[in-house]
Amino acid sequence: MKRTDDVNKGKPDVGDCECHVKDARTETPLRNFRIPTSPEPMMSRARALSGTEARRLQEAKFGSQKPSVEFVSRYRGRAPGPSLPLLPDEDLEPVSMLNLDQSPVSFLPWGQSADLKGKIYFRAASPNNLGLVILCHGVLTKSIDNAYWTVMETYGRQFASLGFVAISIFHAEDGKEAAAKRFIDNINFFMQKNAATYKLSGKPLALFGHSEGAHGAVLAADMIRSGATSPHFKEVSALIALAPAFRDGATLPPGNFTKSLLILAGTHDYDGNAQGGRSLFFYPEKDPLASQHFFWGHGFNHTSFLDAQGEADTAISIFSDGGPFLDAKTRVQGSTQRLVTRNYAAMFLLWRLAGKTIYKKVFVGTGKVSWTNLDSEQKKDFQNLHVPPRFDVSGSFLFGAKPSFLGFYTNANLTQVIDAQHPAPFGPINQLTFSCQYQEAFRYLVAWDRTKNPSPTILVDCDPATLALGLAAIDFDAVLLNNSSLNPATPTAVQIAVALRHKSIPFLKSESVLVLIEPSMFVAAKSSNDGHPALYRTVLSTIRVPFSRFKVAADKLKDYTKLEFSFGASAVKGQIVIGGFRGALV
Repeated sequence: MKRTDDVNKGKPDVGDCECHVKDARTETPLRNFRIPTSPEPMMSRARALSGTEARRLQEAKFGSQKPSVEFVSRYRGRAPGPSLPLLPDEDLEPVSMLNLDQSPVSFLPWGQSADLKGKIYFRAASPNNLGLVILCHGVLTKSIDNAYWTVMETYGRQFASLGFVAISIFHAEDGKEAAAKRFIDNINFFMQKNAATYKLSGKPLALFGHSEGAHGAVLAADMIRSGATSPHFKEVSALIALAPAFRDGATLPPGNFTKSLLILAGTHDYDGNAQGGRSLFFYPEKDPLASQHFFWGHGFNHTSFLDAQGEADTAISIFSDGGPFLDAKTRVQGSTQRLVTRNYAAMFLLWRLAGKTIYKKVFVGTGKVSWTNLDSEQKKDFQNLHVPPRFDVSGSFLFGAKPSFLGFYTNANLTQVIDAQHPAPFGPINQLTFSCQYQEAFRYLVAWDRTKNPSPTILVDCDPATLALGLAAIDFDAVLLNNSSLNPATPTAVQIAVALRHKSIPFLKSESVLVLIEPSMFVAAKSSNDGHPALYRTVLSTIRVPFSRFKVAADKLKDYTKLEFSFGASAVKGQIVIGGFRGALV
């Protein structure tokens, strides 16, 4: 039995590494993508089905004599209305969004020098506070250095309204190390002068950063953990990074720089240091944290995480906003991006720092945010907005045995069946496919063709000792490669059936659970004649299947020691990145 902390460490063995997949840029044409013109959200047909229609589909795909199939929807499409589930599913519990006007918020300037200065947000006359949150922006141009006063307004007010003391600090354009030092200096100065005033003794600390400020937060958290810099805190209890900026050649501290990590990034980020999957550099796959979460916003850009400085919200000019070739029509407006971000960030802090477990479900696949009071433009944004999650929480255990791939192929050309002599391609996914840029997670890249094998199947052995722990769910990570020649031109999810198989009786299975694997996110070019190709942003999503869905009696579970992933009801052909098979206690 291996903990998730041990997943994907080191290099794979030679058999696993024989995975030289041809560069898709030379053999796969990019396809046109049409944004729906109707007000209905993008969704697969399976996602929208219920009742009689669902049963009809079930019988068509699996036969009327098969066990009933429950729908665990992993597609980010949703029913009409202002709702954006993180893990959409008909049975997910709604969690009310957080508003900014829950209580009065005051703010004060403070500081002792040109470089050591900030803005305090706090709940007036609060008898107690939940903890301290330090916020740091990224690079601002010298002409707008004073913008630090306003760029974190949304988050400072949100955190303060909920009972945290929040400080937005100044950061000059002088590097991540300087940003880290400003975190430390501001924390020490503030706690020395104001800990008693704001009743922060013994309370937790969280760091919140954007771009270069996010990288500085990571370095500062590691410095605090080392015990050499801050006499007031022994650790950073939570770290929230918005579009963290990774520069080539940069290194990160070990993955224990905080107990809780939340990263949010966007498909339309065209800042050269954060675009694509670069933000996942800060998701320490090689040494996972106790609780880490990554959310990938379709239509989010780099700068709209921040409040505008008196300029039009759509013309914020700190950086190029989405790059020279990203179609603005596929972006969400800044107010929507900040609405979603401040809610996820605040809920994360309430869960990890204040112990409010109602918000835990949003981050572990059992709940969804219910979005209300949206303006007309935000409602339009929510029609196509997807936020696929990836998470790895404490209490997860990796099923260590190598999966068996039955009826799959090693390449998109479908020329080599996976067998003992030709193992499934396995390795850092950024080396397996170019659209997984900067992502070093070790996963499998496999293809199928149901005209040659009608029911491709993945089998994963489950350690009986791990099953005996009383697991709450099965987790795995996957993404459909929509830039693959095997997958359809229109981005749609692919459905697979997950079941537990008896250890010695192959036909004896649990109830099947139908899940949907999402495709790569598509980012359109401004025009077909500007010389820039359309882009695919391919990032793994975590899929969670509660054990209760399998409907196996607890005393019988020890006999069901294989996980079965059947593609018999999927698209005829396809190519997928998949892996990280693990059991979760929470």
